[in-house]
Amino acid sequence: MASCSARWERPPMPRAATTVPCAEPPRPPPRSSSECPHSSLACGAEMRDDPSMQAPIAWRDIVPSQYDGLFLTGGHAPGMRQYLENSTLQQKIVEFWKLDRPVGAVCHGTLLLARCVDPDTERSVLYGRTTSTLPGVCDWSSFVVARTHQRQALTLT
Repeated sequence: MASCSARWERPPMPRAATTVPCAEPPRPPPRSSSECPHSSLACGAEMRDDPSMQAPIAWRDIVPSQYDGLFLTGGHAPGMRQYLENSTLQQKIVEFWKLDRPVGAVCHGTLLLARCVDPDTERSVLYGRTTSTLPGVCDWSSFVVARTHQRQALTLT
């Protein structure tokens, strides 16, 4: 299996009205995940089996400068409330944000990022930026639709 753990290197920022050449010409997408060595299943399995995933660290022990990027997940897991409301984690995210490294967030991760207040500015790190998120009404409706389809699938089998 090809490794999905290549170290991220910050590319030079392109200037306005310039194009960034691709390292390789575009290829058609693989017909199945087995044809792609970097499929989400292969990378997910590699991540799950990595020793660092077997021994997570406490939020208080995070050293932001030791990481090249930050990805904040979301979802509806049982520990989501402590994830969203933990002041230690929010402080670590602010420290990371100040390093000006890539930050990504999905679902409730965007909410966590919005709650991170920079003590120097007394504003969210997202203040003055544009982001996207799923409004609560859409979140609830997607839950209802998913639940309905799940019940239908259970009924049909």
